Amino acid sequence: MTSKEEKRTYGQFFTKSNPFDCRAFVAWAKRAGLPKETVLEPFAGSNALITHLTNLGQVSKWSSF
Repeated sequence: MTSKEEKRTYGQFFTKSNPFDCRAFVAWAKRAGLPKETVLEPFAGSNALITHLTNLGQVSKWSSF
């Protein structure tokens, strides 16, 4: 099995760039009150998604497991 096939089979996708750094997401997060909520990240890995949200000021409380 190739590396690409293994990633697909096991769901091993790693977020390198910030997918949240766009006006539509930031506007939605503000309307939804995301910065006031606790964000749960069930597939934490290296916590890249939490880091991306934190860097944008969209998360103040979070939990990953």
